Amino acid sequence: MKTVLEVIKERRSIRFFKEEQIKKEELEKILEAGLWAPCAGNLQAVKFVVVQDKRLNDELGKINRELFGAARRNDKSSGSIADDDSIKSAFYKAPVVIYLFAPDNYPYAIHDCCVASQNIMLEAAEINIGSVCISRGEKTFETELGKKSKEKWGLDSTYKCHSIIPLGYISKNGKPQPRKENRIIFD
Repeated sequence: MKTVLEVIKERRSIRFFKEEQIKKEELEKILEAGLWAPCAGNLQAVKFVVVQDKRLNDELGKINRELFGAARRNDKSSGSIADDDSIKSAFYKAPVVIYLFAPDNYPYAIHDCCVASQNIMLEAAEINIGSVCISRGEKTFETELGKKSKEKWGLDSTYKCHSIIPLGYISKNGKPQPRKENRIIFD
């Protein structure tokens, strides 16, 4: 069995997924990891919306991708596939997308969504399922389709999406990039 650090080092941001749907028991295990994430004051305020509807994920992914283009940095030196202008959906045709929401009046909303996202991605990696963390959720759900989706899911206007995790079986894996030095400061 791998150690947590081994899983962390082996995990890659996956942007090439197989079309095959994730098995129910695997998806439940991944979601369980998210539910067990640490949260401020044990409030457990994060809502996990799991969408397997390809059409809806594609539409929301296109909206999110357009927002990425509007906010894109000028420096494309990272070599990330995310900078490829031919990609039309920010969710990369993943068969499952998990949207993490928390109330905007909750001061730890972003933190709790991000911690839960990390748990989700690590559990997915541990069972050989690919994932990638996507931002711009708040703006994605300010659109007409985003508002309609939230209403359908029973989330009122106070809920903001702070993290989006596309998931799927890996079609193509990335290579680990070296870690930059001098990022730790001891006092």
